[in-house]
Amino acid sequence: MLALGAALAGALLLLGGRRVAAEAGGSLVGVVTAVFLAFTVAGAPYTVWRVVADIRETAPISAEHARYVGAETKLIDGELAERIGFPIPPEASYYVAVAPGAYSEIRESLGNWLGYALLPRRRVRDPADAEWIVTWGATPAELGLRAGDPRLVGRNRLSQREPVYLAPAR
Repeated sequence: MLALGAALAGALLLLGGRRVAAEAGGSLVGVVTAVFLAFTVAGAPYTVWRVVADIRETAPISAEHARYVGAETKLIDGELAERIGFPIPPEASYYVAVAPGAYSEIRESLGNWLGYALLPRRRVRDPADAEWIVTWGATPAELGLRAGDPRLVGRNRLSQREPVYLAPAR
């Protein structure tokens, strides 16, 4: 695709480059304009191909799968994230902790993902301010957090079957 675009851009540059430069008074601006136009044309077939390929790939996704596809790209079980929210009241706050041994994708994105998935509940950055503690890959006690009795919400079906716990904060 890029080769086709480059060939088309080269032909356009040869056929119309001088005319564009002449219209701009033969200045550097005209030459630069012609080159940028050629590069834009060169990239167009590839851009169109990528857009069509993405549409073909995402169009058949079911509504249920679409709800979780963002989480699953980061190895987070979307259904599990949804189940975390059931016991937490809508006005409550929660703190998220991830075991150090969890995949880096999960460690880096779980808090942000739950921040959206658990709305209107509020995520806090200090466990002392939380009413609930969510832990991924270990119990709250194993992560050094003070919490009530943890309840196993489930296991991540996407990576290493990590346990996910929910506990009231103390």
